[in-house]
Amino acid sequence: MRGLRCRGRGARGICLAVGASANAGAASARIGAASARAAACPSSLAPAVAADPKPHALRVFAIQFRQQPATISGAAAYARAIDCVMRTDVAPHLARGRPNPVAFDEDVGLEAIAAGPRGAAARSLLQRGVNCGTSPCETLAALAAIDSGYGRALTYLDPRFSGLSAQLGRGFVAATDTFVRVFMTTMAVEARRYGVYLVASNTQAPFALTRNAAAVAALRDPSTPGVSSVYAPTEGHAYNQVFIWGPRVIHAHAPAPLANLLSADRKVPLTAFEQVLGFAAGPTRGSAAIANLRPVRIPGTAVRLGFATRLPAFVYGNPARGHECDDVTVSYMRCLDRLGANVLIQAEANDGQWTGPDGSNTLEQWQPLTWMASSWRAVSDPSVHFRYAVNPFMVGNLADTPFDGQSAILQRGLRGPGCHYVGNGSFLAGEDDPALAAYAGPKPSLSSSRSRPGWCPTQAAPRCGRSAPRWPRAQPGGAPECWPRSSGCSAPPPGARGSSSSRTGRPSRGPAAVTPATCRPACGATSARRCANPWAVCTGLAPRPPRCSTATWTAPCAPANGPPPRSPASCSERAGPGTPTAGPGGPAVSDHCVATASLPAGP
Repeated sequence: MRGLRCRGRGARGICLAVGASANAGAASARIGAASARAAACPSSLAPAVAADPKPHALRVFAIQFRQQPATISGAAAYARAIDCVMRTDVAPHLARGRPNPVAFDEDVGLEAIAAGPRGAAARSLLQRGVNCGTSPCETLAALAAIDSGYGRALTYLDPRFSGLSAQLGRGFVAATDTFVRVFMTTMAVEARRYGVYLVASNTQAPFALTRNAAAVAALRDPSTPGVSSVYAPTEGHAYNQVFIWGPRVIHAHAPAPLANLLSADRKVPLTAFEQVLGFAAGPTRGSAAIANLRPVRIPGTAVRLGFATRLPAFVYGNPARGHECDDVTVSYMRCLDRLGANVLIQAEANDGQWTGPDGSNTLEQWQPLTWMASSWRAVSDPSVHFRYAVNPFMVGNLADTPFDGQSAILQRGLRGPGCHYVGNGSFLAGEDDPALAAYAGPKPSLSSSRSRPGWCPTQAAPRCGRSAPRWPRAQPGGAPECWPRSSGCSAPPPGARGSSSSRTGRPSRGPAAVTPATCRPACGATSARRCANPWAVCTGLAPRPPRCSTATWTAPCAPANGPPPRSPASCSERAGPGTPTAGPGGPAVSDHCVATASLPAGP
């Protein structure tokens, strides 16, 4: 992959989609129409594009989505946020005559719950904040505001589903009609509009369309009194689900959100956070588990997409041959491999600080190192056969719960110099788990430019890693100073000419590997209240001078002149209305990055 892009405040997310094959004329018409509408979207920098010339190669888009639920006033606001990403980041780079996969991060539909009058109290809370004490008290307050807004729906559903009233995340069940009409309808429309295979996830209940008068009265959006039917939950639990929509209608008589829906995968096993919220896991054994994990084939190619949302991507186990699918809670990835998946889609909504201790491993003080056990292992472990791994992250905060990470597209079998996640340049004795020592250091599968040799800026620290930190310094007035920063030790020297395309992301040594780092908040006096975030950066193949605007461009790969601290600095001042608020260990990431790559379509 040749580049990535970091986008301004208006940008919303990262997605990965596989576009259906279409004739060049139809694709050109879609692209032209999208370009005409793009003027209505916030301005942004150009995305990274790795246009592999191989015949029939899929063009893959990985989009790191920044959630902003406080801005989702209704269905139109959500649809516009998604469409702006599609028309500005995806449409201009669609491959003609061959599939284009586009994948959004985990829970990209989450902010749809704030749409309409029932989400008004939650939107207000997220804008102004609540001084309630220790995290996650603001998140709990937001959930309470959702429950209150959907009170009529909960009153109707509670007696119908035993145990619903005891669930902390019951609002996700109450919001079923909203999720289907806002999130699912938007994604279904976008897949058909742009002729792509669109992958997106959300946590919601199974549902059925009903015209029952009592259900309609209780579950409909109060701002739509003329509605005669609603999507009602058929179970009293929400499932974290990955959906994939195709470019054409395949269910002629189905409602719009389902007409081009190809598949839905229910997450299993669940994280502790999801269990606390009361979410349900997908099937764990037998034919139901196998059907849930079965890869999705992309017509006309040998690509078989397998889905592992966050925690399942770490679950390998050691089952006996032929028993990989006996219990997917202990051998999920080996079951997925057994079923023939060759492209892993690992969508992420990492509810915590990216840089800092890993809550699941008490011996490890650096989460990016433990993360190597997921998507990187998928393309390096010889006992499984995934050729590519696509790992888009959600960024942004939900009240005082931060979501952060580094999105990446990885490829098996690359050789030569490599890159690494931020802070993974070397193993640090006393801070890192000895069992993870092999994960430290540059990895070719995380590289993203076959044509460029690695450079280390002259002002870089002698070695890459978590030492010799250099942080943004406060300027008069409290605004941070924009320092050139890198998430790696491969970058053109200062003044080196880049391509004509503005890009962010690690340099690549193969057609599909690209690793955009998380994006740092804007710099300058106008952004002082948004706080300086020393651990969130954008990386790019062609570094530019520091910008005091909505995004700061830096050199690619691992930290060359200032890795983030082990304990990220926190922000004491609340962000302004409409911007993410500070999490317990640092402010939310304010921008998003976009990457595209071409995946050869062979077996």
